[in-house]
Amino acid sequence: FCPPGRYGDSKTCPWLFTYSADLVFIAGGNNGANLNSVEYFSLSALSWSPGPALPVSAQGGVMMSLNQETVFIGGDKNKKIFSLEKTGHSFDWWQWREVGEMASARRYFSAIVLDTFDCDNYRG
Repeated sequence: FCPPGRYGDSKTCPWLFTYSADLVFIAGGNNGANLNSVEYFSLSALSWSPGPALPVSAQGGVMMSLNQETVFIGGDKNKKIFSLEKTGHSFDWWQWREVGEMASARRYFSAIVLDTFDCDNYRG
């Protein structure tokens, strides 16, 4: 499901994330070198468009939604956490903003959304 011709036959496709019911984002990846590029696919238009470049080149990061906020976490040698934010009134203009940092860089990991209530009331 990568944009045609961009990643070659044996290269790593970046992470996918559905931003809305109509848009599917990909970010980072590798085509011989780590990438900072972002693209999105419109399900209604059936076409790819460029998105805002990540502030870092990253392979193996995680993109997810948390409280209606889209975040990109980690990747090769990256401890930063970035949030995707709309800039202006047009739906197709965004920017990345640094919102946090992990204790150490991580790549190819899993992430899930947990309500802290679940952790606070755990009785294992």
